Amino acid sequence: MAFGSDFFFAELFFFFFFLAAFFFAFFFFSFSFFLAFASFFFCLALLALGFTLRGSCSSLM
Repeated sequence: MAFGSDFFFAELFFFFFFLAAFFFAFFFFSFSFFLAFASFFFCLALLALGFTLRGSCSSLM
């Protein structure tokens, strides 16, 4: 894999991580605990999907 694609996925990881943290904090402080955990795990699921796609793409290369 090229270095650029690894950097792209690292950038994607931090984007989704901070997105999850932001949504968690936003809903947590608005006292919607269900929405906080739901949005957090939704972002983590998107992240896991991204790494799964990355694995399948790198095996094709």
